[in-house]
Amino acid sequence: MTTDQLPRTAMAVPPTTTARRLLMPTVVVGVLAWTTGQGLLPDAGLEWPERWDAVAAARGRQGVATALLFLAGCCLVITSGLLPRLSRAGRVGATLLGLGGVWLCSGRAAFNLQLLKATDLDRADGIAALSASQGPTFVAFLPTLLALLAAPVLLAVAARRTAGASWLPLGLWVVGMALFLAGEFQVKALEVAGTGLAGTGLILAVRALSRRC
Repeated sequence: MTTDQLPRTAMAVPPTTTARRLLMPTVVVGVLAWTTGQGLLPDAGLEWPERWDAVAAARGRQGVATALLFLAGCCLVITSGLLPRLSRAGRVGATLLGLGGVWLCSGRAAFNLQLLKATDLDRADGIAALSASQGPTFVAFLPTLLALLAAPVLLAVAARRTAGASWLPLGLWVVGMALFLAGEFQVKALEVAGTGLAGTGLILAVRALSRRC
């Protein structure tokens, strides 16, 4: 069958239409799941005993938050595959975003699940298990965390160069991540505000790029 013989309906939809339709809903769901999941996590502190106590007192919230963070990671991986590759910065940024999604799934969500499972044990055994679990396993995921931090920066640069976007997405991401890191595990308001601002920056960068599909 030649191209001229293909059904008109099959030729009417360009290859990028599906990606364009799915791109924005996917990244928005991802950011909402990330922000909501981060907000539901209890303020666990930095020491294993206080972390065990905080999670044991809020097991339901911990479980829902873990599921939401896993969903957020999956959405970022999907978003990376839907993004248009318009420039070198955009291509690298999209690839790093996919790796960053792996961090949310296999790093952050897995860590929260580990905390939750530790509360199935009595307090002393749970704390001992958590203390013994830290090491090369989580260090192996460090590159994916760095990828998550870098991806929106490159996507914002790509949006600026190829779509004429402002530097607002980059500014929101940088400020949001700074707030998040300043309050992580200790000040929930800063965590949520930081994640929300950073996620908004990511959405704006993706939106600018989506208009070039």
